[in-house]
Amino acid sequence: MKKLLFFLLILISFDLSSQQTIDCEFETFYTFKHINQKNILLREWAESKSFFFFEAGMAIDADGSPRAYHPQDAKALDDLKHAGQQGNWWALVTDNGEKTGNPIIQTEKDPAQGYYVSMTSLNNPNYPITSPLRYADAEKIPYFVLNPLIMNQTGAKVGDFGYVYNEKIGKGSFAIFADVGSNQKLGEGSICLAKKLGINADARKGGQTDGILYIIFPFSGNGRWRSLEEIEKITQQKMEKASAYQFLEKCWKKRPKTIAKDKVNIENKKKIEILTEETPSDE
Repeated sequence: MKKLLFFLLILISFDLSSQQTIDCEFETFYTFKHINQKNILLREWAESKSFFFFEAGMAIDADGSPRAYHPQDAKALDDLKHAGQQGNWWALVTDNGEKTGNPIIQTEKDPAQGYYVSMTSLNNPNYPITSPLRYADAEKIPYFVLNPLIMNQTGAKVGDFGYVYNEKIGKGSFAIFADVGSNQKLGEGSICLAKKLGINADARKGGQTDGILYIIFPFSGNGRWRSLEEIEKITQQKMEKASAYQFLEKCWKKRPKTIAKDKVNIENKKKIEILTEETPSDE
């Protein structure tokens, strides 16, 4: 009899746990006004405050690649106008270290002789400022771009981690925040990230206009240079700890598409732990 009661209690407990739900409410905390596209909503998920997310397109960033820019523009991955202009080179290393200087050209000792040295905000201090190896190579590193407005609103810093998902074909990738962009735009990723997401990765004419979900973990990095292995490992840990995969599968993919804020309770066997804001990582 005692054994029967014991098993009945287990069944009741399992039945109750199966009725627990995920709260799929999305809270919009900031609206970004894109210069060329519709407004982009920055949101938090009711079940976890350890990440924010937004849906946008993806422009392609070649910065950091040794082949990003060339004095003979057509030879480069990207149009030289995206690096600046004479007297204002914001994306190139110059001979005086200022935007007003003359761009440095790679030599035979560098990866791409004859090309300019293209910078990213995230850099590897083990190499000199004039070396193309110092910067996050857009062809090798899956990185995303945020602007100062978003950084101020969210606390995100260069070196933080994120997960980027292409809703149109169901592909996702781990990524790192490696470049700071213009306050007029939002939704940009490296050539490498675009390829992982099945997006046309041509920096001149590629990209995708919509359907890209960016999940960003502010306070998750410490501004340090990271290897590909570290980017994958640490982002995977952040995604699991924040139940972000459940958010993606059970909330975002099943959301009503016509409203900005919604609440849908999805049956789940396990209640998701609500996480508080994380402190900077020393990983």
